[in-house]
Amino acid sequence: MFAGEDARELGAGGTTYDRATAFARSQGAASRVVLTVNKNHELALRAYNRFCFRVRELIVTDIDGGFVMDDFLMELSVDQGA
Repeated sequence: MFAGEDARELGAGGTTYDRATAFARSQGAASRVVLTVNKNHELALRAYNRFCFRVRELIVTDIDGGFVMDDFLMELSVDQGA
């Protein structure tokens, strides 16, 4: 298993995306993939945008102790990018 910057150049994200969407299509399991990502996580947002995810809404969740999760809810149609 690789970690950090070294793993970013290996294409693992694209392979995972391809396999997950192909599996979802083959099983009729879903018409869309939905995830949350911190709105300040630029690397993740770039990757999700590259795979045609779109921001559906902003979610701010109080997680106690004065902390909040400040995320985008992102969505991808499984039919996109096929």
